[in-house]
Amino acid sequence: MNLERVAIPVFMFDLFWFTELLVVLTLIFFNRKINYSTLNLKYALLLIVLLFSVILPYLACRIQTEFYINFLDFGRDGNNFLWITFKFPMYWLMGIIEFYLILITKKMKM
Repeated sequence: MNLERVAIPVFMFDLFWFTELLVVLTLIFFNRKINYSTLNLKYALLLIVLLFSVILPYLACRIQTEFYINFLDFGRDGNNFLWITFKFPMYWLMGIIEFYLILITKKMKM
């Protein structure tokens, strides 16, 4: 059992979660200071939301599940279940919150 091979995906998963939280807090507290009028910025923000709320969590969840099942076999004591049922849907929830914050901010500017 090689714990170093497991520690990297676990750390990356928590890093994605922390980054997602920072993006949401930034959109909540500094949304009046962000200029959404530039078309490139709109697409960049949507790409960031898509990246952090869909693509990276999916990959991290797949890596996490694969490493936990193959190397530590934590599926029997519930840790694998916790990763899939709690952290992965929280990414989707925060991505939806980000999307609506961007829409609300755009409507306030108009």
